[in-house]
Amino acid sequence: MVFSSKGEEEQVIAEACEQLQILEDELNLKGKKFFGGDSINLVDIAADFIAYWLQLLEEATEMKFVTRSKFPKITEWAEGFVNCQVVKEVLPPRAIMLAYYNNRFGKI
Repeated sequence: MVFSSKGEEEQVIAEACEQLQILEDELNLKGKKFFGGDSINLVDIAADFIAYWLQLLEEATEMKFVTRSKFPKITEWAEGFVNCQVVKEVLPPRAIMLAYYNNRFGKI
């Protein structure tokens, strides 16, 4: 909704941040890299939107709201997730997806 809302971006971003804050507050990796421990599980896969796709959308639209200072646990997990070799092998190339999103959304 953040990237498709017209004129209500600030309200929608605030709502998205509220939801992400719930995840941030509950996220307790206890020294583990992923939600499932040392290996990726279903929760990590379900949250891949936050780790990979959201970052691309933020860059393409220049609407950054998931920052390390605001969501340190989420960003730490996201970096570990997208840098995992298994994940790198299945995600589409970043440059191609960024070009697509730049073309599709540009600066909203």
